[in-house]
Amino acid sequence: MKIKLRPLREDELEQAFAHYKASLYPFVEEHFGWDEEQQREHFFGEFQPQWFHWLESDDRDKGLVCMAHNPSGITLHLLVIFEDYREQGVAAEALNWIHRNLLTAQQSCTLSAFRDNKSAVSLYLRLGYLPIGQDGPFINLRWFKRENSCQNA
Repeated sequence: MKIKLRPLREDELEQAFAHYKASLYPFVEEHFGWDEEQQREHFFGEFQPQWFHWLESDDRDKGLVCMAHNPSGITLHLLVIFEDYREQGVAAEALNWIHRNLLTAQQSCTLSAFRDNKSAVSLYLRLGYLPIGQDGPFINLRWFKRENSCQNA
């Protein structure tokens, strides 16, 4: 499987929000209660449009990523794999692509996940992400790029 990142156009942000909602609604509802207005404010106010990319493989969009570059590496704000493509290695391939292509030696990729999103947390740990803390229902994780390494796992 070969992953490519394709920048999201601003006119695709509503579509991206729909995928965000479909993926995270159960977790947000469980822990905070889903407030549509608040979620829209968070999504459209906190994330910059240029941070979004479609995850493309085999000429199909299979997911969505939202990430910001910073001096120490990347903060991964969102990784959504569309339902039809889950459990097929798309997320692992996307993360490995990010690690190989967007990070230089000694940089890191940080993210937060709902602790009860067991499949996501398991994937991150399997790929070599290390827990660095917890914040309410979230676990914070970091992956470090080491010299001469394409991936940790």
